[in-house]
Amino acid sequence: MSVWKKIRRVEQAAKELGFVMNVRAKRLRKGSARKVGLILPSLMLHKYNEIYKGIEFEIAKTEFEFDVYFSNGNREIELNIIEKIASSGASCVIAYSVLKRLEEYEALDIPVMILNRDLTSTHPLVHSISFDYRALGNALARQVIRTTVATLLL
Repeated sequence: MSVWKKIRRVEQAAKELGFVMNVRAKRLRKGSARKVGLILPSLMLHKYNEIYKGIEFEIAKTEFEFDVYFSNGNREIELNIIEKIASSGASCVIAYSVLKRLEEYEALDIPVMILNRDLTSTHPLVHSISFDYRALGNALARQVIRTTVATLLL
């Protein structure tokens, strides 16, 4: 039996037993763990497209690789994506998640940034960033008032 066939059989047996190959550790040993996994529902909405373009622009300035996954807002698809990321060797994840609970992200044991969501995780590697809509509303109202007052004073 060829070496490749043996490797594939071992990989298949490991997968059947629920083992996830730790590509991240392998890459860390080689010094090449520089991959960002981005999970978005799609690029159909303007906000997701802008998030993607902003992240892509910043990542392009670095030596990081960049993998983009689309969940279509579907829980099962997102769970499958997380499984792919676990074996891909990603060094961090940015996700616009539809999952109610974040255990799958916590299990990755790499830095995770969940977008536009209150964080329910206390895991030290899982963080959240969201938009303060109240502060945005306040700023918009102040700007409208200033503009209106300035126009009236002319």
